[in-house]
Amino acid sequence: MELEEESEENIEEKKWKLLKPEEIIAYEENIVYQDDSVRNIPSNLKTPYDFYSLFIDDNFLNKLVKYTNEYAQYKRKKNIKDKTKEEISQRKTLAERWTDINLEGMEKYLTAIILMGLHHLPEYKDHFSKDQLLGSPIQKFITQWQYEKICSFLHASEVGKKGKEKISEMIDDVMIKSQNYYYPGTCVTIDERMISYKGKSRFVVYEPAKPTRYGFRPYVLSDYKSGYTYQLQLLENLEENDDGSKIYNLVIDFMKSLNKNNTTGIKHILATDGLYSSEKLLLENDFYFIGSIRYNRIKKKHKEILTPIKSGEYQYFYKKIDGKYLLLTKYMDNKLILIISNFLNSSNTLNRFRWNKKQCGYVKMKYPEVIKIYSHLMKGVDIGNQLISYYELKHKTYKWWKRILFHLIDISIVNSFIIYKKVICDKAMSQKNFRLEIIRAIAYKYGLFPVFKPLLKTNTMHLIKRAEKRGSCVHCSKTKNYKTAKTPTSLYICPECNVHLCVECFEMYHKSKFLLLLGE
Repeated sequence: MELEEESEENIEEKKWKLLKPEEIIAYEENIVYQDDSVRNIPSNLKTPYDFYSLFIDDNFLNKLVKYTNEYAQYKRKKNIKDKTKEEISQRKTLAERWTDINLEGMEKYLTAIILMGLHHLPEYKDHFSKDQLLGSPIQKFITQWQYEKICSFLHASEVGKKGKEKISEMIDDVMIKSQNYYYPGTCVTIDERMISYKGKSRFVVYEPAKPTRYGFRPYVLSDYKSGYTYQLQLLENLEENDDGSKIYNLVIDFMKSLNKNNTTGIKHILATDGLYSSEKLLLENDFYFIGSIRYNRIKKKHKEILTPIKSGEYQYFYKKIDGKYLLLTKYMDNKLILIISNFLNSSNTLNRFRWNKKQCGYVKMKYPEVIKIYSHLMKGVDIGNQLISYYELKHKTYKWWKRILFHLIDISIVNSFIIYKKVICDKAMSQKNFRLEIIRAIAYKYGLFPVFKPLLKTNTMHLIKRAEKRGSCVHCSKTKNYKTAKTPTSLYICPECNVHLCVECFEMYHKSKFLLLLGE
């Protein structure tokens, strides 16, 4: 059967038409802009550890404990079957010396992993070194034997699971919580994120243009302003032998999961890069769309767009499909930029100054507002990547799914940090201090903080306790031994002295007080 030839009208409809200078495309629909918001947060949450526990809760820890113990028992039985009685009596394997861990042991192990993100040393054994120049606070939480034992048998799924199933349950657990406690604003971003890993896995990709070249490439939906990871899909390389349908379905699934929790009824603005952009997304009615176009995708189909223009010049092209106008903005900067959208006007321009070599000075130039809006909206995933990269849990492991598990813990910490800043409104809190507060709370929970001896001429004990509000550290304000503009604040106090003190300053303050009492 012969294929029907396309009519001239259909061919013309598919082409982009140049917009004349006197013509303007203006969309009448008003866009409602709304900020991000938190939801379902209990009113009694005050400390960073409380917000961290929203994601890494007892249910999450108990799953790890259960699967780890089951895997250790499985390995023990397997070793006994494979060995003779003489071999078993000569040397006991690690599995045969295994003793089941509990929730406390697993939480201390994860705390040690978080501490490793703050204390970078060449080898993990250096953290347990007796040398004062190498040793780190990890020794207070876990011994080297316990650490190695849990690392050997750590498991995140039932025994026998293969492929994606080894980590999919934990991904779903973290993503459900992420979507339950937070809702993005009007503008959202979809982009890729690289998780560094150089081991062997069929899911590892090579990206020569990115800072992290080898590793896993998850697809992420995040809020454009805060970088909050709202949705994440792992272990799928959608570019291999793809006609665009897989990428389109991924975007639609992400937006459906976003609209499920939409209680305000607002339409979101989605920003993507050239990997996801397509005319199908421009015709969607559930959300607005803006994205860039890759040159190699249109160099054969749409030659009418690629006519050369000079640096600093711009043009608008349009299509009208089913009564809906689609706008394409062409701008020549250092290289050609192509942006498509279905909600921005073609008349808005901005001014900026660029250096001109011929005139040896700055020259005022006009450029489309679309360019600035797009570059502003595309920062969402990059902000999240930046927050994770500061203190990333770069724990070396042969098991590929463990690397993703540690990344999920990073996501949980960063997401809880964003929610904490939104609820408590503590602008002075940095992510480093947020992680330190979580570690201190866990140490205090299991009685790992030292109890100081009573001072001279007193019969009371000086203990470190958590206060309801933050206050300036007395020791820091006296010694001026800090680099920040303001005096550091602390959530901890000495009830006997009735003063706020940093945990690091607690002992030094009381030692100086002890010398004063002695008259030295």
